[in-house]
Amino acid sequence: MMKVMSLKISQSGEEFKIGETKFRGKIDRVDVDHSEKRFRVVDYKLGGKKPSTEDLYKGLSLQLPLYMYAAKKLIQAQLKKDYEPAGSEIYSLKYQEEKFGRQSIKLSRKKTTPEEDIELNEQLIKICLKAVEKYIAAIQEGKFHLSMLEDRETKVCQYCNFRAICRIQEAS
Repeated sequence: MMKVMSLKISQSGEEFKIGETKFRGKIDRVDVDHSEKRFRVVDYKLGGKKPSTEDLYKGLSLQLPLYMYAAKKLIQAQLKKDYEPAGSEIYSLKYQEEKFGRQSIKLSRKKTTPEEDIELNEQLIKICLKAVEKYIAAIQEGKFHLSMLEDRETKVCQYCNFRAICRIQEAS
């Protein structure tokens, strides 16, 4: 049976790091199954949409895999046990009946076993960590290239704080 556990990414004196880069934040919810030694992260959303499988595997959508990595490390630190990532979910809080509620993140088009789900989630965490390290290295080198994605306006620009003043359309 899953129990809800509260985890803060940055706790008293504890830091969450990837390489030498520190991270902080809060995972909305972590469901822990102590009997199976598995966990699932849940992120509540007021707007937006759930990430596509393609964006997860390309390292474009990092939030949920990063939360799974952080939850795994924090569970190890707090419970002194290794738990496996069973998956992640978006829980939409939109006030529209058809959009309200749980949206599981599927990493495969075929039906998978719990063991296959864990393997896919571990793979996704590795992809995420490599992407984070790549992005951090580029930022440290002062490289802020424009996204070359064909649909960058919907995948990247839509959430950018500088969208109103950016001239990305002129660079196309």
